[in-house]
Amino acid sequence: MAARPMAADGSDSEARLELSQGIGFLVGRLHRRLRAHWERSIADLGLSAPQAAALRAAQQNPGVPMRALARALGTDPMNGRRLALALERLGLLEIRGSRSDVRAREVFPTPAGTELAIRLDQRARAQQRALIEELGEERAAALRMLLERLEFALGEDRGGLSWQPADDPQTGSEAGPC
Repeated sequence: MAARPMAADGSDSEARLELSQGIGFLVGRLHRRLRAHWERSIADLGLSAPQAAALRAAQQNPGVPMRALARALGTDPMNGRRLALALERLGLLEIRGSRSDVRAREVFPTPAGTELAIRLDQRARAQQRALIEELGEERAAALRMLLERLEFALGEDRGGLSWQPADDPQTGSEAGPC
């Protein structure tokens, strides 16, 4: 049996090559780069990427139950609760008891939260336009379709929340990352 080639650092270069060509590896690396770019673009607003996503989702879906918000963000209910509480402490969200379910808590953006969510949405749209411009509209649409198909194949659920800006069909169903 032939020996596998070794990289200069003594690691298995074939294993590295296989890793770097894996779909999950590439999607994860891309996610980290997109998130870092997004965080740099909103750094002056004083929110983390998850807080920005939670605020935008609450602004687009006023009165969303906290559990549904967590599902839409792809996080567990406790982390969703922590995000909502942090945004409440910042005066950007209001958490109220549900009228229909005494156990449920619903989140509503405050006027300051709505204003900030609009600014976040503008930046997300700009980032989305830049990505579409880089790829071209046809490739961007194809990539989006493939990512949604992969997400569906993996059984992920967004929690049924709307993420589509009502007045901007060019950005697709989600304006920006996170």
